[in-house]
Amino acid sequence: MIQKIIICDDDEFTLKIEQNYLSTIIKNKQLNFEIVACLRNYKELSTFLENTSESFIYFMDLDFGDNHFNGVDISHYVRQYDENAKIIFVTSHSEEVFQVLKSGVEPFGFIEKTINQQKMLEEFEHYLLLIEKANAQIRSTSASKSSNGLQIPIGIDEYVFLPFEKITYIETALEKAHHIYFHTIDNSQLIIRWSLTKVAEKLPDNFIRCHRSTIVNKDYIVNMNHGDLRLSSGDTIPYSRKYTKILKEVLNNA
Repeated sequence: MIQKIIICDDDEFTLKIEQNYLSTIIKNKQLNFEIVACLRNYKELSTFLENTSESFIYFMDLDFGDNHFNGVDISHYVRQYDENAKIIFVTSHSEEVFQVLKSGVEPFGFIEKTINQQKMLEEFEHYLLLIEKANAQIRSTSASKSSNGLQIPIGIDEYVFLPFEKITYIETALEKAHHIYFHTIDNSQLIIRWSLTKVAEKLPDNFIRCHRSTIVNKDYIVNMNHGDLRLSSGDTIPYSRKYTKILKEVLNNA
């Protein structure tokens, strides 16, 4: 899977240099990364994030912003849209690293800006290889479990395995854009940044759409009545008229 990179720096010359560094490393090392955006200000970044539900790797200038913001402030904003973002600060202010760590923004790392091109290349390469290695380990673990559950991201390089058999239904989080809830048989729930369309591609045949904002595990359906499905977990969820026929077939074949 290709990892997507966003470069944030308010200096256009620096943007081009960093883009060149990363492009060179990706090409020479044949890494699974793609630079999808080079952004010069907060407005460009906010517009970009408001129109996507994906997660990215950010190379963020610590001075990125204007008189009211800096890279740390904007990284907190990024976390609202992209909880699993990997943020690497690129800065000439190494003395501010401790303050960044205290801010709670949880950076993935730091790169010191320098006129030494070789050193800069090595630093960018270091983080790309580190991320590539972590992703390879995740893919290896996921491959062994994907047949009976989902690897769900809950933090930076942190995943929880959720067996399909424990999921009762999945619904769009109406109060939080680009997020969904997983509901389980033990009446717990997990909210993550994902879309129903994307998660549906990973689900087995016993999961069916019952509403534009809900996917249900048909093994838990008990009955249907006046637009509602009752599940053996005790939950009641809505269904749309367009799905009535398939839901009746599920109950008749139960």
